Amino acid sequence: MSQKSVARAAKLVCTAEAETARESYLEAIGMLSGSSASFVVKLRDDGGKIVRSTIPSLISKLIPLDDLPSNGVDSLNLSKKELGDWAHLPPFEDGRLNSIIARRFESNGSAFFACAASSSPERFSDEVAENFGWTVTLGEFTLKVLRDKELADKKDKDTQNLISAMKKEVEDAQKATDQLEGANAQLANALLDVSSAKAQSKAILATVGIGIILFAISEFRIEPWLEQSGVSPTVLVYQKVAILGGLVPIQVLFERFISKKMYSSASKVRVDMYHEVLSVMLEDSTLTARELKWLELYRRQQGVTKDEAQAVEAKIRSELLLKKRSETVTKSLTKNTNIA
Repeated sequence: MSQKSVARAAKLVCTAEAETARESYLEAIGMLSGSSASFVVKLRDDGGKIVRSTIPSLISKLIPLDDLPSNGVDSLNLSKKELGDWAHLPPFEDGRLNSIIARRFESNGSAFFACAASSSPERFSDEVAENFGWTVTLGEFTLKVLRDKELADKKDKDTQNLISAMKKEVEDAQKATDQLEGANAQLANALLDVSSAKAQSKAILATVGIGIILFAISEFRIEPWLEQSGVSPTVLVYQKVAILGGLVPIQVLFERFISKKMYSSASKVRVDMYHEVLSVMLEDSTLTARELKWLELYRRQQGVTKDEAQAVEAKIRSELLLKKRSETVTKSLTKNTNIA
């Protein structure tokens, strides 16, 4: 019977969930003692405090230091006559619990007493006292389970806090990115307007120059020749209108040519800047997730297309590979020279 009670108590504690470990341990104390009244006392400098009990009226009750065993005494087995000051505890006052057995155990620097009480006035039997020694091992295991759960909960909480902080950081970064993209779009539109105005201005100047030249040729070369040929004045008017009409497409062509050239120049500058930044970041040949995210943000800010970015990266990696091979060959030649 004693081996069965030990096996049942051990199985109960070792298979219990962390949330019910304390209650399972109290039940195991009852199995080992054959009693339904069990409690755990946590030792302090000024005495002991009952932290767990199957009897609600016992919880948080204090036990004076003088009532606890002296140093070096790890167990108690008291009859009704030997209870002394333990009898002041609430369950003992009505006479239902008349004897007590207790065993000391320690865990993580704290000391405890696993206790069981009986309505019998006699001491617990020697067989029960022997089985009750298992409360030490099971108590240490229970507290280890609780401590591991506490650490796991703390780690989970820290992880959740870290995830929340990362989410907030991502949201803030996305918000900043959206604001920056909006500002960049406004800036790009403004630059486009300025570039268009500049291109239009240059095209007008060029067109005016061409118009002056054409009018000069018409006035001093073509018109005298036409007048000598006997052409009517109406033809001369049409000739001037034709010159004016021809200036419009000339202006459009000039404006498109100048705008394309200006855009090509600005795009080259942006790509060159992206090339410089990526060259520095690829010095160790690897990019972290954070660096990739920042690089993508920078690419979008600069208006560099994905195809341009991929071409730049391929070019840089090719240059780095050639540089690494060159260094390897140089080291090998130097080593062979030293050996020779």
